[in-house]
Amino acid sequence: MVEDFVLLPAYAMAGLCLLAAYLTYIVLSLGNRGRSVVAALVVLILILGPVRGMLNAQEDEDSSEFPGVEDVTFETKPNIYFIVFDSIHPKSLTSRYMGIEETAFQETFYARMDRFENLFSARVPTKSALNLMLRMEVDEFDRATPESLELFRGKYDGRLNAIFRNNDYEINTSYYGTYFGIEQGRYVDRYHTSQTTSACTFNDSKFRQVSLFGLCRFIDKKDASTTENGKDTAGSGRDKWPQADHLLNFVSYLSRQNKPQFLLANIYTPGHTKKDFVIENEKAVAAFNDYYQARSSQAQRVLNKLLDQLEREDPTAILYIFGDHGPWRSRGNWEARFEEDPVFFVHDRFGILGGVFPKGRCSTYVDMRNDQSYSTSIQGAEAILKCVTEGRYQELDQDYIIERSPDGVSDKFGNYVYE
Repeated sequence: MVEDFVLLPAYAMAGLCLLAAYLTYIVLSLGNRGRSVVAALVVLILILGPVRGMLNAQEDEDSSEFPGVEDVTFETKPNIYFIVFDSIHPKSLTSRYMGIEETAFQETFYARMDRFENLFSARVPTKSALNLMLRMEVDEFDRATPESLELFRGKYDGRLNAIFRNNDYEINTSYYGTYFGIEQGRYVDRYHTSQTTSACTFNDSKFRQVSLFGLCRFIDKKDASTTENGKDTAGSGRDKWPQADHLLNFVSYLSRQNKPQFLLANIYTPGHTKKDFVIENEKAVAAFNDYYQARSSQAQRVLNKLLDQLEREDPTAILYIFGDHGPWRSRGNWEARFEEDPVFFVHDRFGILGGVFPKGRCSTYVDMRNDQSYSTSIQGAEAILKCVTEGRYQELDQDYIIERSPDGVSDKFGNYVYE
């Protein structure tokens, strides 16, 4: 009902065009040729602007097809949630590099989910990790920068969007603040960012800029100026946690919709190092370890709430949880840090924890990935697609190499397996 309501401004726009035409007729009837010409030009601009926008939108939609997408048909259509926890690391890596045998978050994750082994984020940092998930095609993603960083809010289309749209899913993205931008594009149905819920929150992407006669745009800008960012002593994250309720409430909302839902969302926890972190500083290292464990306990509570909520409200749903990147303890110049210790660099920035809930739901396809030497976050998503197509989905044939690897040799994830 809310979504139907926010479409009203589209009809209001058509009415304004008709009103403009009527006013032009009145001016023309006054007999003042100069004023009539000016009035006619103004009306022409008012009418052609929206029309051109609609034509461009249609042209973009027509040209946004991805080869083979129409062949990816789901046998079942459960709600599918991709939730990205910031900087989550597997036990093998926290033990090896941080001396942490097990965090609270890992305890819940390993017990309740099917885990991908030797999992890497195909691209880092956060913006690249999440936007690439929607594009899926690594080479195309790398070539399209900076356009590639606009997929999350729906300004550009992606292969994953097209696959879900072809199966009659609504596409949603969610981030607590406005890190990914303010205005929603046409290629997601909902871009959920604000701390508060309003008629604008679940607005249709094509009409957000004019919905409620411009009020949505005003609310977007207001939210951008009131995003709550706390401070901490060791990590770079946000200490205040309305974002957890924000995400859980949005997932609950999606679980009640009539159409199947796909969600890609990020929640900042446990978090990474600050920009001025120096790994050679023993005090800073100890402080970050304490911070990481404390935030992992906080993340565990969020994870348990999320899993319990899905069992209760959306028991047929499939949840894929993965990290956007590692703890980022290798702060410093990218090339210098890589050359200094490439194994640590890759494990620290690209090594992530990831898995599927409920346990056993897609275990066949998780196990198939684990039979390979490694997996990327994209291939984890493809395991979900295999699961809902009963194995018929064909993985993309592409090379997964480490972006900006300076030597051009040690650039394959297969050279950095850690389990």
